[in-house]
Amino acid sequence: MDLLFWGSCFRKVNWDCSLPVAGNMAKEIEELGVLPGYRCNFSCAHCLIVPKLSDTLSGAEISVLAETLAQNKIGSIIIAGGEPTLHIPVINNLLRGIKNPEKIFITITTNGSFAKNVEVAEATLKRIEHLSKVQLSYDKWHAKFLPFENVGHLFLACSNIGVEFSVNMVIESPLDLLLVSKLRAVGDFSVVIQKVISAGAAESNAISYNFPAFEPEVLGRSCPNLKKPVYLSGRGFALCDLNLPAGSQAGKMGQKTFATLGELLESDFHKTMRQYTFGGLLDKFGIDRATLRPEHSLACNLCRHIGRCCSSGSLG
Repeated sequence: MDLLFWGSCFRKVNWDCSLPVAGNMAKEIEELGVLPGYRCNFSCAHCLIVPKLSDTLSGAEISVLAETLAQNKIGSIIIAGGEPTLHIPVINNLLRGIKNPEKIFITITTNGSFAKNVEVAEATLKRIEHLSKVQLSYDKWHAKFLPFENVGHLFLACSNIGVEFSVNMVIESPLDLLLVSKLRAVGDFSVVIQKVISAGAAESNAISYNFPAFEPEVLGRSCPNLKKPVYLSGRGFALCDLNLPAGSQAGKMGQKTFATLGELLESDFHKTMRQYTFGGLLDKFGIDRATLRPEHSLACNLCRHIGRCCSSGSLG
C-alpha cells in the first residue's frame, strides 16, 4: 500500500515531503488505507507490492474493518492494491458493511487501465459505491503499460460524474518532472509528486531517487504513516506495507500485522515509532550515522535501513 502510503492537494504540482515532526502526534487516525486484493494487470518496475499475493478481503475482515471505522470515527479511506477495479465486488461488500458510508471520503488509487474511453471509464467508476475521489498512478513506469489517452478519458469521466481526480507521479530524478507538462495539457487537476521508495520491485531493479548527498533534515522527522495505517487483505493492520511480508524489519524494530487497529496502536513497534524521530531511533539502537547513504534522505528508506541494522545485528 501501498501504503502507504496516502492528503488533499490544490490544483498545482505538490511535493509530498511534509512529514510530521515528532512530538506533535495526535492519537486520532485521520485515514485508513485498505488493500482489498493484490492482483494487478500491470507489472511496474518500481511497484512496492512484492511478492504478488492473491488474498482478497473475507467477510470476517470486512466486519472488523466496519467496526474499526465506526469506533474510531475515521472519515477517510484510501483503497489501493493491486488494481482496485479488479476487486470492485469486494470493495462494495466492504462499503455496504460500513454504517453511513456516504459520510466517509472514499478514494481509490488506480492504474487507469479500464479507461479505454470515457464511457467505459464512467461505467466502471459508477460501479464503485459512494466513490469520492480517483487518484491515477501515472509516471514513466506506468506509461509503459497505460496508453496516455486513458488519462484524459479518466479525467473527463470523473468530471462528468462529479468525482475528484488527481494524479500521483513517482519520480527517480527531477528530469522525470517533464511528464508534468504533458499532463497539464490534459486538464486542470492536481499532480502529487513522490520520490521513489527503494522497496519491492524498485529495490530488486535498483531503482531509487538520486539524492546528491544525505539530507540530515530527515533525522528530525517521524514516520509519516502514524496517523494513516493500512489494512492488508489476508494479513491485518500495519503501519505500512513496505516491509511485509519480507520481514526486513525484525528484531528490535519488528513490524508485523495485527488483528485489530487497537493492537497495532498499542504494539511496542508503534509506540517506538511514535516516541522517536528517525535520529532518535538511530541513537536508541546504536546505529552509526556513518552508515547513512544519500538514499536514506527519504524517510521510508531510512526506516528500512534502521530495521535491517536491527535485524542483522549490525549495531554500535
